[in-house]
Amino acid sequence: MPSSSQRSSSTRCCVLSSTHTPRYSSASSPEPHAASDVAASTPDSDKVSTRERHRPEQPWSTTPPRPPVHGHGTEPHPSRTRSTPRGHPAACRAGGGPRNPAPGPDRHTDGVDEPGRELQERLRAALAGDDTDELVEVGCDLADLGRQREALLCFRRAVVLGQEWVWFNVGNTLRELDRPVEAIEAYQRAVAAGESDAWLNLGHTLELQGDLVEAMRAYRAAGEVGDQPEGFVDLALLLREQGLREEAEATLARAAERGHPPAAALLASWRWERTRDPALEEQLRAAAAVSGDARADLADLLADTGRRQQARAQLELGAKLGQRECWLPLGNLLLDDARAGGGTGGADPAGEAAAEDAYRAGLAAGDLHCHHNLAMLLLQRGDVRGAEEHLLAGATAGDELAQRAWQDLHADEE
Repeated sequence: MPSSSQRSSSTRCCVLSSTHTPRYSSASSPEPHAASDVAASTPDSDKVSTRERHRPEQPWSTTPPRPPVHGHGTEPHPSRTRSTPRGHPAACRAGGGPRNPAPGPDRHTDGVDEPGRELQERLRAALAGDDTDELVEVGCDLADLGRQREALLCFRRAVVLGQEWVWFNVGNTLRELDRPVEAIEAYQRAVAAGESDAWLNLGHTLELQGDLVEAMRAYRAAGEVGDQPEGFVDLALLLREQGLREEAEATLARAAERGHPPAAALLASWRWERTRDPALEEQLRAAAAVSGDARADLADLLADTGRRQQARAQLELGAKLGQRECWLPLGNLLLDDARAGGGTGGADPAGEAAAEDAYRAGLAAGDLHCHHNLAMLLLQRGDVRGAEEHLLAGATAGDELAQRAWQDLHADEE
C-alpha cells in the first residue's frame, strides 16, 4: 500500500492561468490534489494574457484569462514548472473579437479562391506602396491566416517607412515563427518607440528564455508604465516561485486594486492558504465566479466552519459551470462523507461510487491530479491493476504524489 495519503481538501496553492494571445499594437498605443497538505504543481502554459497585434487606430481589449488550476495533497508540491509558452501570438483584432486563424503554419492561398486572390493583390500593392496603415492591415490579415512570413514583410516595411511602433507586430510575428531572440530585440525597439503594450510580451519572452531578472523588470514596467495589471500578476507569480511570498502578495494586490478580477481571485486564495481566516469568506465568494480555485477554497472554508452541505453545493455548482478545479475536492468531500456515514461496516458504497464518479469527471475535465486520488480509492478496494494504471498516468503527467505512490507500490520489487 502506498505511503502517500489521500489528498484532502485543506491546504491549497493557486496559480492563475489564462491563454496568452499577444496583442499587436496600434500607433497610439492540483487539485487537491487539494487536500490536507498538498500544494499543486502544474505546468502553467497559461498565466495571464499578452497583447495582440494592433491594427492602426483600432480599439483593443484583453483576452479573458483561463481558469486557474491548483492542487492539494499530502505534501506540498514544488513550484509549477513551465513547459510551454504562456503566450501564443494570435489573430489580430479589429474592434470586434479575434478571428480564427486557419490551421497550419504559414499557409499560402496563392489565389485559390476569390478572398485569397484579393489578399494577394493587396499584399503586392501594399509592398509596392508607402501606405503604412494598409501595410499593417494587410499584415494582420495575413497573420490571421497563419501566413506569418508574408505578414513579417508587411510589418518590416511599415517600420522602414517610419512607423517604429510596428516593431511590436514584428516581435509577435517573430515569436510565432519561433525566433525568440529576434522577438526580444523587436519588443525592446517597440518599447523604445513608446509602445508600452510591448512590455508584457517582452517579459513573457524573456521568461521563456530563462532571463528571470529582466523578465521581472519587464513585468513591473508593464504594470507601472504600460498600465497593464497582468504585468503585476505575472511578476507576483515569479516572485512567489522565488520564495518571496510577502512581496508577491503585495504585488498581486496592486493588480487587484486596479480592478483586475482574476488577480483579486488569486489574492483571496493566497490569503486563505496563508491565514485560513474565515473572514475571507466574502472575498472568496466574490472570486468564485472568476476562479475555480477560489470556489474550491470557499468550499474548504465552509467545510472548516461546519457547513459541509454548503461546501458540497459550491463544488457541485463549480463543476456544472465548468470549473474543473472543483471536481477533486468534491470527490474528497464525498469520500469523507461516505466513510463517516458507513458505520462499522466500512464506507457507504453509494458515497464511494459518487466520489469515484467525481474523480473520473475531473480527469475528463483535464485535472490530471485526480489520477492519484482515484488510484488510492481503487487500491483500497483491492483493484491494484486499476490503481497502477492511474498512478502511472499521473506520474507520467508530472504529479509528484503519483510518482511517489507508484514507487511505494513497487518498492518490494526492487
